[in-house]
Amino acid sequence: MKINGLDRLRSFEQVHSVARRPLARWCSVVRGARWSHFAEVRETFGSASQAKLSSGKKVVVFNIGGNRFRLVAFVQYQTGLVVVGKVLTHAEYDTDKWKDEL
Repeated sequence: MKINGLDRLRSFEQVHSVARRPLARWCSVVRGARWSHFAEVRETFGSASQAKLSSGKKVVVFNIGGNRFRLVAFVQYQTGLVVVGKVLTHAEYDTDKWKDEL
């Protein structure tokens, strides 16, 4: 899969340096994957889940760094593209504000 939005990861890492290695591992795994549907994402990342935004669009939520962080991404299965929407702390994720921001 190709990843767009790596700048969001870098910005997050500047504030949360402990996320650098887990995000690098996530990138490595995603780049090596070729998913055609969400079930395949779950085979790769067992804790991944789907969420619906306020707009009605679906996103995939990945647990990063032992559940300390959440990475919210749009996965375009047909084109092999993963677009990073947001990277959040667990506390930021729990507020659900991100559902309106994406």
